[in-house]
Amino acid sequence: MKMGKLFSSIATATMVLTTLAPAAVANAATGHATNVAGSGVAEKVSNGSLPMATSSSKDDQTPANSATAQSDANVKVIDGFLVLNSVPDLGFGVAIAGNTVNLHDGNSMRRDDGNDQGNLEVVDSRTAAKANGFTVTANLGNFADSKNKVYNQDGSATDNFVLTLNNVGVAQNTEFGGESTITQSLTAGKSDVKNIVQAGTNSRGTHTFHYNSSSSDATLSVPAGVAADEYSASITWSLAPAAV
Repeated sequence: MKMGKLFSSIATATMVLTTLAPAAVANAATGHATNVAGSGVAEKVSNGSLPMATSSSKDDQTPANSATAQSDANVKVIDGFLVLNSVPDLGFGVAIAGNTVNLHDGNSMRRDDGNDQGNLEVVDSRTAAKANGFTVTANLGNFADSKNKVYNQDGSATDNFVLTLNNVGVAQNTEFGGESTITQSLTAGKSDVKNIVQAGTNSRGTHTFHYNSSSSDATLSVPAGVAADEYSASITWSLAPAAV
């Protein structure tokens, strides 16, 4: 489980994609076993005999000697589908009640769909005639403490946690340019859903929006009445296959 200090997110879009399954290939590293555990390439590759050295002798400098190991390159290929590929976990580190803090990192306190790179990414592989834009929305759930007690569950508090997602431009786009996220403020526990990205026609390609760590790309306002503890809430990100 990823552990962090004050935030996490989940994705709720329904995704359908086709993949090319990698072939199962058994590979083995070669060389001379040094019998040193916990270093070198993965021990599982060669029955626990790794890591491998170029020689069985120390301080070897013989050019003809060698050690080899194999890894893999892989990719998932889709065709015709619109995919919510990644959603960001947003960690705000340590905060003082009543203050607003900038995004700190991509740490999470929950097991969810979020990534720690700050990336919100949509991949549109629909045909040019059918790629008529898309919309990404977000909703912020209630913040709960380490004992899973929800802050302001009865609605009596005058203030609440507010997450602001500021405008960030597209960090990667393979075919369509110019779009960006929309600055929106999300109040914890409210049922309203805010538009975060609206991409128009010709939306084919990979669209990556990056919320940078240690920046004001996202901020969190912490209510003055909250008790000292660790708090987290879910962000529900939804992808729709047309611009609103």
